[in-house]
Amino acid sequence: MLRELPFQTIGDIARHGLELHVYCSRCFATRRLDLEVNTALHGRAIATTRFRCRRCGTPGVPKIRPAELLPVGGPVTLAFLWCNSCIWEIDQAQLDKLPWSGSSQHYRCPGCRGRVAWHIHGPAWRPGRQHEQQQEERMLLDDNPVGRDQASRSEGLSLAASHMKL
Repeated sequence: MLRELPFQTIGDIARHGLELHVYCSRCFATRRLDLEVNTALHGRAIATTRFRCRRCGTPGVPKIRPAELLPVGGPVTLAFLWCNSCIWEIDQAQLDKLPWSGSSQHYRCPGCRGRVAWHIHGPAWRPGRQHEQQQEERMLLDDNPVGRDQASRSEGLSLAASHMKL
């Protein structure tokens, strides 16, 4: 079962404190629409409203995003949603906060009524953290003689396996 997006119109975007940007694939430019000034757009549907670049006339891709972007791979889980048919994107949706909270199901596109695709980025893996965890495990093994023997045997096996040619 698909859920409705928490907003359907451009006016809903402004009410949730989000911004609407339009990206031009030819100019590689992104322009923010001031939704407080452009109140005529508030009643228009997100998915079916079309935009064009002022510079080159290329159709633009609407991107909905928070006013302040968070770093991808930081401590927060971020979702990126889009519809391939209607060509729009929602960047950096925090699924654990309003208006997204409780959204473990996929969404329905307000334009084509199809399934909205998403990609979720969680907290980043950090090589330094793994190295620290390995050091802690080695210290625990040094305190336990049985664990030390097992560790040395497994290290010997991994070294032997790495020198074998397949």
